[in-house]
Amino acid sequence: MPAESTVRWWVIEDRNGLSARYTQARDIGLDVMADQCIQIADDGQNDSYTDDEGRKRTDFDVIARSKLRFDARRWYLSKLAPKRYGERIAQEITNPDGSLKAMSDSQVAGRLAALIAVAQARQAQEASDEPGADLV
Repeated sequence: MPAESTVRWWVIEDRNGLSARYTQARDIGLDVMADQCIQIADDGQNDSYTDDEGRKRTDFDVIARSKLRFDARRWYLSKLAPKRYGERIAQEITNPDGSLKAMSDSQVAGRLAALIAVAQARQAQEASDEPGADLV
């Protein structure tokens, strides 16, 4: 088995069409990780236990670990494939009957400026949410 650095170099060089196959394999791996998120969320078998006195207890450590596992995968997916796994921001500009609202250029510019401000605020928040961001 070649070293990881060798395989990555082959991908960069696109040796024998490896680049496209590597990208496809990585995409499949992301889908597997998304499936793991569902499995983690659905698996509650160790969330509770019976103590020595026969009482059913909730194991909050197991629940916290499951949440961490789910959140770590969700964060990773949103960074590697934001179009597929990132949060979507949508804003509809329609009349009550569903038809599109007519807007002037200045109204469109104002809406765009507001959306840009929201996006920048979210980027700043995400940057501060990254592990170790408070150490910088």
